[in-house]
This record gives sequence, C-alpha cells and structure tokens, in this order.
Amino acid sequence: MKQTLLITFFLFIVTLGFAQTDRYIASAYTPKKASKDAIIIGECFPRVASDNFCVTLKASKSQRSKIYILNNNKEALIEKTVMITTSENTLQLPTYDLPSGKYILYVQGEKSYTTMNFYVSH
Repeated sequence: MKQTLLITFFLFIVTLGFAQTDRYIASAYTPKKASKDAIIIGECFPRVASDNFCVTLKASKSQRSKIYILNNNKEALIEKTVMITTSENTLQLPTYDLPSGKYILYVQGEKSYTTMNFYVSH
C-alpha cells in the first residue's frame, strides 16, 4: 500500500514537472488487480513527438485492439487496428500532420482499455 502511494505521488510530481515544461505526460490507468485481458503501455518515445510517436504495448492475452489518437475534445484523429500479443509490441504512429498540442493515446482491447497523454511539437 505504501509503495503504491509513493509511486502515485512520484508520478503526480513528475507529471506536474512535465506539464510545466510542455513534455510528455504518462497517465495510463492501472487497476489494483489486473484483468485477464489487460493491456499495458510500456515505453513511449520521443518525449515530445514531431513526425512519429512510438509506443510499446503488451497484453496479458493476445487480442485484436484499436489504437486511437484523440484530441482534447475526444475526437479520433488517427485510428489503427492492430494485434497485440503477450510479448512487447512496438507501434509507430504518424504525428507529422497533427498540429502542436496535447493528445490522448487510447488503446481499446477486447475487454479493457488504457489511455496515455502525450504532446506533439513542431
């Protein structure tokens, strides 16, 4: 319990620091007890995307998933269907035609979803 609180507090402080410097913010939702069909967002790079944004995903069970890049109004700007397996899956998403700003990576699995905020800067 203490470790969870410390990690949450650390992520909150890091998020504040990145928000003030216009950098990438990870805000992936991780439930206390992971579902059998959970999708986990791993490494994301670059911290501020310009032409492409890469993300590493892993699922507890192989599943077909939809990847969306949403704007702040929750409108889908990019949509891609992929197969996420139990090993690491690295996806490259184009961001060259998106205006500079904050975006949401939304990953919808068969029975679960996860989200993460990121920035584009040109």
